[in-house]
Order: sequence, then C-alpha cells, then structure tokens
Amino acid sequence: MVRDVGAFLDHLGIERTDLVGYSMGAATALRFATGDRRLRRLVLGGIGGDPAKWAGSEGEARVQTSKRWLAGLEAEDPGAIEDKVARAARKLFEARGNDLQAIAALLRGNRHLADDIELDSVTAQTLVVCGDRDMSPHELAVALPHAEALVLDGDHEGVVVNPDLAKAIATFVSAVEAS
Repeated sequence: MVRDVGAFLDHLGIERTDLVGYSMGAATALRFATGDRRLRRLVLGGIGGDPAKWAGSEGEARVQTSKRWLAGLEAEDPGAIEDKVARAARKLFEARGNDLQAIAALLRGNRHLADDIELDSVTAQTLVVCGDRDMSPHELAVALPHAEALVLDGDHEGVVVNPDLAKAIATFVSAVEAS
C-alpha cells in the first residue's frame, strides 16, 4: 500500500502534497512519510500510543484484536459468533458495506505498527489526532520531529464522524508555511 501511494503520486506528477490517513490509512501514510520527501503536511488519525511499545505490549494487543476481528469475518454463521469484539467488528464492517474478504486479507497481512518505522525520518509537519476514547496521540506526536497532537470527542469509529475532525484537518493543511 505504501508503494501504491508513491506510484499514484508519480502517475499524477505530484511533487509536493499533503497526505491524510486514518487508522490503517494513517499507518500506511506514516510508513510512506518515512521514505518520501514530497509531503508538506501529514495527518495521522486514529493511531498513536507509545511507539516504544508498538512492538511490545501495545503491538501484541493490536495483534490479538485483529485475530478476534478475523475470526468474526471468517465465521460462516455470523449469528454464531460468541466473541463480542468479533461480532461487533463483523457488524461494523457489514454496515459499512466493506468487502469482508478484502478486510480479512488485510488483517491476515499483519500490517501493524512496529518499531521498524524510522520516525526521525518524517520531515512533514504532522498532526496526530485521536478520539478521547481511543488511544492517546501525544506519545506519537512527541516521537515525531515536527508534530502536534489533538484529541477530539469520540472513540476510534466515532471521531471519524465528528465534524471537528474535518475542521482540524482543513485548518492544519491550509496553514501557510513560515518563511
């Protein structure tokens, strides 16, 4: 997916741009930002936590949650899913109209944040934003060279429909660079 972002920008002939990603899209955007200098501004939504723990306890928790979601997606009888997390994830993905096989393939791909990401190499001005009932954006923002954190009302899913998210993104990407 990181290579796809670069190929898309190449195809369009874009030399300087802003990039916004949420959740898995934010993880992809972050990985892209570590190796590509075309980014002026970067918005990372729905990811955070302490990067020093991504490969440890936080990473393991994400892996376990993904496994539960995957079990829910792969269940032949959705009504028989006993795990509340798996059942809720399946319902959410179905309600969104997601391609369940594609989501399952992504989950099997184990694309979690890990300690292999060179955060120091991100040159773009970055906004890390999470909901107040999601993970903290502060630790990730501190670990990035040019970042600020923002907490909005909502959980991981709810902050996406919070109108303050769109306002924050628009304000951040429209900021004029200091000369």
